[in-house]
Amino acid sequence: MANHSFEIIDHGTHRLVNVCGDVDLGNAKELAATLDSASLGSPIVVDLSACSYLDSTGLSIFVRHERMRRRRTAIVAPPGNRTLHLLEITGLALTLNVVPTLDRGVAFCCEPITVTAAAG
Repeated sequence: MANHSFEIIDHGTHRLVNVCGDVDLGNAKELAATLDSASLGSPIVVDLSACSYLDSTGLSIFVRHERMRRRRTAIVAPPGNRTLHLLEITGLALTLNVVPTLDRGVAFCCEPITVTAAAG
């Protein structure tokens, strides 16, 4: 019996990826495929509110995904959540786009990207 689920919900302006249960070596490839699928053409919000366990393999999936997406992904890890603690002690809360609520995640990933012209 699986002790995890990864669900994609399309909201039009963005896609929500709900991560429930454990994320570890045994299902990291499934998480990576879910993130890749969800991010095709849309910003995504990854909700870790129901994630009960996250190992280094799962962390590396988020780092790889962020490098590829360049600020088009927000990770929701509410205060008091185990995954937030892990993201903080590894320093990844500072480099990944970690936010405390779904609303903040949607606002972050859906804000317009501004490009500034270089002074000539």
